[in-house]
Amino acid sequence: MSATSRQIRVQIPYHLRNLAHIDGEVTLAVAPPVSTAAVLDALEARYPMLAGTIRDHDTLKRRPFLRFFACEEDLSLQPLETPLPEAVAEGREPFVILGAIAGGVDSADAISDLALKLPGLQANPIRLSPAAASSRESPREVPFPVRGSAPSAR
Repeated sequence: MSATSRQIRVQIPYHLRNLAHIDGEVTLAVAPPVSTAAVLDALEARYPMLAGTIRDHDTLKRRPFLRFFACEEDLSLQPLETPLPEAVAEGREPFVILGAIAGGVDSADAISDLALKLPGLQANPIRLSPAAASSRESPREVPFPVRGSAPSAR
């Protein structure tokens, strides 16, 4: 590691840790400016088997169903060259690569249906931010199944 490199903490999803034979969090030496691209370059250099799993081989764009977070902020749609927050660059906070979950139906409908079908679940509303609500303009309530109560009527 050179004198100018920074120690960056990186958390990756289980399936990628399993592929690379990694236990827990990874610490990488990254030269400033510390950006998503620089962290991914260092990660792929240290674990070559991850090349192409996080970013496309040709375009170097983020793969679908993976999200990037730092300091509780979703960085997935920002350019990869954007500098990461100072807390990440200083190693106080991790850079998180998170596997996203998606389905073929609206999640609110799927959760409501699940609450009606499974005994002992009740649909309790939770509020999603506009970003979390998949680019909806305002927060909305989504029924969230909770064990211990009878299913609620729709």
